[in-house]
Amino acid sequence: MAHRTGPKYSIGTKYQIPLLPLSFDEMVASDDAVRVYDEFIDNINLASLGIRISPDKVGNPSYCPVSMLKLLVFGYSYGVRSSRKLELAAHHNLAFIWLIDGIRPNHKTISEFRRNNREAIKKLIKLTARLSIELEMIEGNVLFVDGTKIHPFGHCKPANVTSQKAYQLYTLTIIFYYFTISTLIGELIAI
Repeated sequence: MAHRTGPKYSIGTKYQIPLLPLSFDEMVASDDAVRVYDEFIDNINLASLGIRISPDKVGNPSYCPVSMLKLLVFGYSYGVRSSRKLELAAHHNLAFIWLIDGIRPNHKTISEFRRNNREAIKKLIKLTARLSIELEMIEGNVLFVDGTKIHPFGHCKPANVTSQKAYQLYTLTIIFYYFTISTLIGELIAI
């Protein structure tokens, strides 16, 4: 039996140069969802969303609006909304880095782009949701509102008149929110 000398663990080094340099494209799986977002947003007509690209702009060049839209929509779909967290993802998350071609916008740039193109982003998110439902990536039958859980009323048994009134008010509030949310979902799908 041959004895192995040296460390008992396989130790890598971050300074080791690979034999063949890896590209970002090789690091992201071919069936990863990020590729769907990439293709979808690449084929969107920016003028129809209301984003204007000015070729006569003076000063430093800005980041490509398509890349910024990819960053925002992909981030929103994974629950990353904060411009600081999006900046962090653009620096550290491989899927984000691949999607936006390695650009590294700071949080102020992300925030300003979002503020200046608010309506276009809303339209694009609606289009993304509709496409995701059509491609059966999502079913569209589950609703999450800020992590709020709404429990059924089976465990709630009012004991006196005061708690009955509170229970009725609570029930009416839940019904109101249900119909409001149902209406919003209907509008989202209809657009």
